[in-house]
Amino acid sequence: YRYELLKNLHKQGSDETVIPLLESLLHDSSPLVRKEALSYLTQFSYLPTATNLLHDFLSEKISQVDFKATKEDIESFFIVSDLAHQNPNSAYAHNVIYLLTPFSRYLIIHIMNSPPPISTLSIRLLSQLIPLSPNCVDLDKLCNHISSFLQVHSKENRIVATIDLMQAALDNTDLRFLIYNEHKDLI
Repeated sequence: YRYELLKNLHKQGSDETVIPLLESLLHDSSPLVRKEALSYLTQFSYLPTATNLLHDFLSEKISQVDFKATKEDIESFFIVSDLAHQNPNSAYAHNVIYLLTPFSRYLIIHIMNSPPPISTLSIRLLSQLIPLSPNCVDLDKLCNHISSFLQVHSKENRIVATIDLMQAALDNTDLRFLIYNEHKDLI
């Protein structure tokens, strides 16, 4: 019931009084409520109070990723990142990118070093983080992952996520120069 209430709440970007409520809902017992609260709080990231709360929350999540990453930990970063990517002209998009940049290097390395299978959500997050820290991408590992993701029996959303990842790598790394010589299997 709380999730439905929060989801259907008229979300007006100028109502800062809701920020303390959202902060408490980030640790709610319901995963759906936590996700919706994070999404809503992200939309306030143009405000210093919300930006600080998001930074603290993501710092907490990154320490959990270091210990043992759960789907929800990775999903938290994806929710924040995806909102900025889906709404690049929004008031909060620039702040979200700025907020994610310090975490991007660690997350890229962590995801790249994860044993297979890597979740589709992680693939999507990786494609959004590569533009923030392209110099920390190990192209050999990335190409091995991309090759393993592009299987005949892969689901459509996994293939689409992999194509997005490959496009991000081509646009932001030296893969665009090396693909013809060192990674021909991707052509």
